[in-house]
Amino acid sequence: ANLISRIACKFTGTTIVGTFVNDSYGNIRVEQHKNKGSYYKFRFFWLLDKWTARFCKHWISNAKCIAFSNAKALNIKSERIKIIYRGRDAKKISSWNNPIIDYKNDFRFVYLGRLIKVKGILDLINAVSILVEIYPNIHLDIYGSGPLNEEMKTIAKKNKVENNITLHGVVPNGIDKLYQANCFVFPSRSEGFSGSLIEAMLTGIPIIASDILMNLEAIEANKTALVHRVSNAQDIADKMKEMIEKYPTMIEMGKNARVVAQQRFDIENNRFS
Repeated sequence: ANLISRIACKFTGTTIVGTFVNDSYGNIRVEQHKNKGSYYKFRFFWLLDKWTARFCKHWISNAKCIAFSNAKALNIKSERIKIIYRGRDAKKISSWNNPIIDYKNDFRFVYLGRLIKVKGILDLINAVSILVEIYPNIHLDIYGSGPLNEEMKTIAKKNKVENNITLHGVVPNGIDKLYQANCFVFPSRSEGFSGSLIEAMLTGIPIIASDILMNLEAIEANKTALVHRVSNAQDIADKMKEMIEKYPTMIEMGKNARVVAQQRFDIENNRFS
């Protein structure tokens, strides 16, 4: 639809503004199409996008790293792109308070998102399998749905952590579930600019997230979140362990994240002009 719109606007003289919300031509997207056998079709439309991108007068991107990647792929000059972060109404998101005091014996991690491989959810399941050897009473609440639902259940059962993990499916107002947990875990292998991560920051819940560029544009390692190496279950487990053992410090880190998010990602501060 965007491709057709650009062509139509070119010949009607209509001004058009393009948008970047994902790393559409990055290495992960290329590998996905190679694995599905659709690489040449993908390349064909990439070339069409590159040809028609010049028809847009301006571009809007929801993150700097996404803007840079797409600009390079489509040969767009950076001065034609404006960054508008994926904001939220900060006034409507209340401050998180630790719901569980005896956190070493009853620590609850939470994940919100789709159950697909690129979200790193299988890495998280394997991390829980490692961590229960040290903290057998930890729990992971997973909210969301997707094609990995049954595979996750199988892996959890195989690793004997089915009692430590609860798959809740899709729930309304998922952000409310953050207030019932001790830590939000976001192990994604690839993202656009995550609304879930921004919402978690705005609540002030302690966060663990992967070190992909999109996440690192929002959080800062050891200042507003713990950061793990992407696709590395052992490092996720290590960061979860650190979260538990240094939890008072982690709570302060979550408060820092809330302040940063209110300053950078309040929707009132992210408008096109």
